Amino acid sequence: MHLTNLIVARKVQSFDDSGVFPAVFSLAMQTFFTGGIMIYALAMSAQTLYPNAVAKCRDHDKKLYKKALIKRFIGRGFGVGTLIGCIQALLFPIILRTTPSMEVRKNAVFPLFIAILFQGINGINSIGEAIMVGNGRFASASLILVIASIGYTGFLHLFPKSWGINGVSCSFGIFNLLRTIGFVAFLPSLINQ
Repeated sequence: MHLTNLIVARKVQSFDDSGVFPAVFSLAMQTFFTGGIMIYALAMSAQTLYPNAVAKCRDHDKKLYKKALIKRFIGRGFGVGTLIGCIQALLFPIILRTTPSMEVRKNAVFPLFIAILFQGINGINSIGEAIMVGNGRFASASLILVIASIGYTGFLHLFPKSWGINGVSCSFGIFNLLRTIGFVAFLPSLINQ
C-alpha cells in the first residue's frame, strides 16, 4: 500500500510545475487520513476482539454468531466513518481555508468531497481487513490490497489525462470500492470457516 501511495504521489507531482495539484492532493489525503486515524483504531480493536469472541463461542452457534459479530463490527465501522465524514463536511469551509492559495482552494473542492465521502466506506474496509487478519486470512487481505492497488494505479494512468486532479480522486474512489468488493467477496468464507 505504501508503494501505491508513492506511485500516486509521484504521478500527482508530475501534473504541473506550480505545485497546485500536489497541494490539492495533499490537502485531500490529510483530510482522509485524519478521519482514518479513528477508523484504524477501531479496526485494530476489531482485529483483537473478533477472534477472541469467536473462540469463546460454542461450535453449534458459531456460524450465526460470526455473522452477527461481523455485521455489528461493520455497522460500527460504517457508523464511525460516516460520523467522521459528516463532521468533516461541516468543517469543509475551514478545511479549505487551511491553505492560503486561492487556486489550491478552487481545485480542492472535488478531491476534498471525495475524501470526505469515502470515510464511511473506509470504515467498512478497515473493519473488513481487520476481521480477515484477526481470522488469520493474511493472504486474502493482502490479495485484496494488491488488486485494489493495481486498479488504483491503472486508473491513475487513465482518469487524470482528461479530468486532472479530479481524476486522481476518482482513482482513489475506485481503490476504496475495490477494497470493499474484495471484502464482500471473502465474507461468506469468513462466516463459514
